[in-house]
Amino acid sequence: MLHGSRSGHRWLAGRFVPSVVILILFLPGVGCRETIESQVGELKVPMPQSWSGADGGVSDPGSVYADDWLRSFHDPELLALVESARASNYNLKAASERLLANRAEVAIAGASRLPGVTAEGSYEKRKNTFVGLFSGTINTVQGSLNLSWELDIWGKIRDGRLAAVAAYEAGESDLLGAVLSLEGQLAKAWFRAIESHLQAELALETTENLEANTRILQKRFQRGLGSALDVRLSRTQSLASRAIYERELSNRNASIRFIEVLLGDYPARTLSVRETLPEMIDAVPAGLPSELLLRRPDLMAAERRLAALEAQYRGARKNRLPSIRLTGSTGRISQAVADFTDETIDVWSIFSGLSQPLFQGGRLKAAEKKAAAQYREFLARFSDLVLNAFREVETTLDNEQFLERQAEVLGQAVIESKRADALAWERYGRGVVDIATVLEAQRQAFSTRSQYLGVQNALLQNRIDLYLAIGGDFGRQESEP
Repeated sequence: MLHGSRSGHRWLAGRFVPSVVILILFLPGVGCRETIESQVGELKVPMPQSWSGADGGVSDPGSVYADDWLRSFHDPELLALVESARASNYNLKAASERLLANRAEVAIAGASRLPGVTAEGSYEKRKNTFVGLFSGTINTVQGSLNLSWELDIWGKIRDGRLAAVAAYEAGESDLLGAVLSLEGQLAKAWFRAIESHLQAELALETTENLEANTRILQKRFQRGLGSALDVRLSRTQSLASRAIYERELSNRNASIRFIEVLLGDYPARTLSVRETLPEMIDAVPAGLPSELLLRRPDLMAAERRLAALEAQYRGARKNRLPSIRLTGSTGRISQAVADFTDETIDVWSIFSGLSQPLFQGGRLKAAEKKAAAQYREFLARFSDLVLNAFREVETTLDNEQFLERQAEVLGQAVIESKRADALAWERYGRGVVDIATVLEAQRQAFSTRSQYLGVQNALLQNRIDLYLAIGGDFGRQESEP
């Protein structure tokens, strides 16, 4: 069984076995497991032993990588940005404060297990006139301590506290998820900004070459060696390239401003990006075990919320049981009557009471049914969340293979397109081909280089998605916020 909290998370399954079907009814209960299971039935989720999108056999998840996933990109500038974002991001600060509120809820829920003691005091001063003959002033001072305590015989209060603890643990996982999401967003935006910067430089380089070619064609036309159509076609292509340059500059600036907001800074576009995309040196290990999915923060948070719902269901069932309360008080009353008496009186009382709901118009039974339905609803959502998590991992593993093959093919296409561009100009100079062939060769050279930059960034983006899908790097270590 996969169980756990922050120190040991409860989970859906233990060791994954091929074609194993696991019943997702795993939370320990006191007197409610049979009821919930009978109402839910067998809700099953298939669990693979390893990912179909990865090659090779199953490896030990603890023997692959132990380093932080961000370091696999070998980009010191990115690491510095992430460190700054962790300290300054406002969404992360909000998540931290939510966790503190959840911690306070645990204390509130657990307070009912202990006796409640209140202190009361009063002072009264009044003047009495006796038969019109004389008067007296009475000063009354009263102090008391009152105690109340509900005996948690059935565990109702305990269940409420367990629900609060589970909600707090879910908040811890939410904070881990917020950190991981922030890192992923920043890394993606950083690589998008770099690609857009490189695309803009490529477009500018192409524009300058096309403008130089246009000037050559203009001179040939003036000497009667070319046509006005050649000049206009070249000029059209250079203007289109200039438009691409402006578009990529806009994309770069938008990504930079997004990063600055993640850093908690004003989006002034003052951040500079590096001149090259990092190379992914670290390959995906063969046979990634599906157990890596167990550390995903969203799954950990969902499991803890499921545990909280079960505790709430137990509490709803026990609300129909009798409650036993003990109350007591002790105090002292002191009266001082001028010219007559001065004395002190000690008082105390103890009371125990039992209350049993008899008729509530069906409210308690309906509350129990509602809690059971909410538990079953979230259990179904949890199952769907698990399946989608597997889908995300399988998809990113497939994409990595496709993108690697695309990058290899486009790398060869870039070399061929450069040679074709040079050959087209040489043959145009000898009058063998027309300008349309030359411009098409130039367009192909620009297009293949642009596509190659795009697939390099797509590989980085997909690797980030893979890390997010498995909740970190390829090892089993968890990151602490």
